[in-house]
Amino acid sequence: MKTSEKTGCRLLPLKVFWGGVLIYLLAVLPFLVYRRGLFFYYGDYNVQQVPFLIYAHRAVREGRFFWTPMVDLGGNMGGIFSFYLWGSPFFWLTIPFPESWLPFMMPFLMALKYGTASAAACAWIRTQTKTDLAAVLGAFLYAFSGFQACNIVFQHFHDATAFFPLYLLAFDRFVQGRGKYGFALMTALMSVINYYFFFGQVLFLVLYYMIRRGIRLIRSEGLPVFAGEVLRIVAAGAFGLMLSAFFLVQ
Repeated sequence: MKTSEKTGCRLLPLKVFWGGVLIYLLAVLPFLVYRRGLFFYYGDYNVQQVPFLIYAHRAVREGRFFWTPMVDLGGNMGGIFSFYLWGSPFFWLTIPFPESWLPFMMPFLMALKYGTASAAACAWIRTQTKTDLAAVLGAFLYAFSGFQACNIVFQHFHDATAFFPLYLLAFDRFVQGRGKYGFALMTALMSVINYYFFFGQVLFLVLYYMIRRGIRLIRSEGLPVFAGEVLRIVAAGAFGLMLSAFFLVQ
């Protein structure tokens, strides 16, 4: 492959990222214009997503990283908000900004999530396709799927889907022997982003591995080789969970 072609392959996810961001912003632009910069979605978006973001943002700015007396009868921030946003990289991007900006920032944070999902999906799908165009189409179909669209009301769902293709890519590379630590690091990241979705992602990886490689490996190499590879995968995943224990124990 020529140097220019290699550079193009590396830049493809970046281009798809900005494509995902712009497509989402164009889709919600009429609503932002109508609401003068605010994205309004009646239901859990207004009564949970926005207030939770504001409260967690305020808690961080005031130095309450662990215990808060203001929710229920009091509780630890990790236990209360980890399902929603405490482990979200996108939430932590809001910390430098004033609290009054947050409702106006939310659609742009969502655009970043769509862009990340598009880029991450492109990076993995490109390893499975012959052409860049196929990877781009697959990436946008993933990022703008029906699940993504109907769950705009639950914006924390998109944190898990944004990074999952990278988890899949790290898993593939690890099984192929091309990455020692990527799978463990991605396991730690995905478990921190959302522990609930992480459980489902692990089940998906089990099915993915067995269908794509495990059964064939048993038939061609035998059970001992298969068991050895599974133990290697489990050990790397367990190490990743150990790395994320600082978060999960809360």
